[in-house]
Amino acid sequence: MYYIVTESGVYPGKSRVELNKKLKLLTEEPEFTCLGPDKIMRVNEVDIDFLQDKRRMSNIFFGNFFRKDNKVFLLVLVVFILSVIQLVMMIQFMSAISG
Repeated sequence: MYYIVTESGVYPGKSRVELNKKLKLLTEEPEFTCLGPDKIMRVNEVDIDFLQDKRRMSNIFFGNFFRKDNKVFLLVLVVFILSVIQLVMMIQFMSAISG
């Protein structure tokens, strides 16, 4: 079992992931102290704020990682249109030279 001890109480969980979800934290295994078969982490309000901010920061990275970027699509579209215009002009030029 994992426990987080705060000034407002004790929060138990079967796993570190469960505690992270319950308290909206991002903890790591080395932050816990082994006490028999259980792992305990003692935190105060400042530590809780830090762990919550750490989770928010990691979510920002993944949110931006999967964000759709329209700039690349627009650039490819402009290049394609310019290529078509250039092809049409080349065909007209070749037909004017040959005939």
